[in-house]
Amino acid sequence: MHSARWERADAVLAGMVVYALVTFAWIFFRAPTLSAAAEFIGQALARPAGADGLGRLAPTLLLSAALLIHEWFTRGWEYGLSISAAPLLARWAAYLGF
Repeated sequence: MHSARWERADAVLAGMVVYALVTFAWIFFRAPTLSAAAEFIGQALARPAGADGLGRLAPTLLLSAALLIHEWFTRGWEYGLSISAAPLLARWAAYLGF
């Protein structure tokens, strides 16, 4: 039987896997053709992210982290975007952040 800590870790890992799969699937929705999607995936896998690559990815990674944190804290809400239930300071921080 899993402890509460392992159940929480399983939930976090499952959320990360789903996020990664959905993000990967969006490549096919955004690409104009299937061959363009395949080329993008090939380029993404062929080039390691060096210092320059991480610099370009930083805004995307920060926004992704913010959205994952928001999802984590609002997982018990009936509507995940029901920001009116959040405290005033948290709402305005979210408004300014996004």
